[in-house]
Amino acid sequence: MLLHLNKSFNQFVFCSHYNYVYATITIFSYNYNLKRRLFFLKAKQT
Repeated sequence: MLLHLNKSFNQFVFCSHYNYVYATITIFSYNYNLKRRLFFLKAKQT
């Protein structure tokens, strides 16, 4: 029972860590694309 609990806990930690990394990458790439878009808009205006 304890071993099974430990295994599921490790899977949960791994999954949540993976989701955290995925969310960080998504937010980072979104911010990067947004900044690039704003930069191009400013470049077009001048």
